[in-house]
Amino acid sequence: MVTVSREKLISTSVGFRIPGSVLAAHPSVLTALSSLNSDILSEASVNVVSEFIHYTASKSSGGVSVQGPLIQVIVPQVMNLQAQLRDSSKDEEDVKAIARLFADMGDSYVELIATGSGEAMMIVNALLEVASHPEYDIASMTFNFWHSLQVILTKRNSNISFGDEASIEAERNQRLQVFHQSYESLVSLVSSRVLYPLSYQDLSYEDLKEFKHTRYGRILLWK
Repeated sequence: MVTVSREKLISTSVGFRIPGSVLAAHPSVLTALSSLNSDILSEASVNVVSEFIHYTASKSSGGVSVQGPLIQVIVPQVMNLQAQLRDSSKDEEDVKAIARLFADMGDSYVELIATGSGEAMMIVNALLEVASHPEYDIASMTFNFWHSLQVILTKRNSNISFGDEASIEAERNQRLQVFHQSYESLVSLVSSRVLYPLSYQDLSYEDLKEFKHTRYGRILLWK
């Protein structure tokens, strides 16, 4: 019996477009996903799962329409990690790795998420949890997703089903309504972090410079 390494499997997948149904049942994929639930989070497993998330959305793989079976295997396993985002006993590097997987899903599946389905909103809520993390390096991982989603929801030529002008506008408005509460929550989270602290005059030059850089980055999220 020949064992294919996870790295070789990824390389082969990209080069030859292995169907999602095949990858979804491949032992290397299942091993990497199951490793996410171990007490000690494996950086290698996180990297492999991250690569597969990006692969499922890439043009070379045929995209999400072709890789649906693999996506359906990946998403529940990553969603199972959500509780660890708020586990105070968790190592910060582990939390950062978990947040990265959620951010990867958001960035890769943003067009699917924009449909506003029940499953999509579960991912959105998890990304809100990442955005609420007190560490900026972790919270900011989601900023690209929120901006991309905003673009899709507000652009008239985004992925909205074909139909007459009235039905297109109705669907667009319905999607905006679905995500309204999520963006309200996000605005609340971000706005509380861009206010100058009461003691900002006592900050050192370097700390003040870093705060201004961080503040500017958060404001740019809404541009």
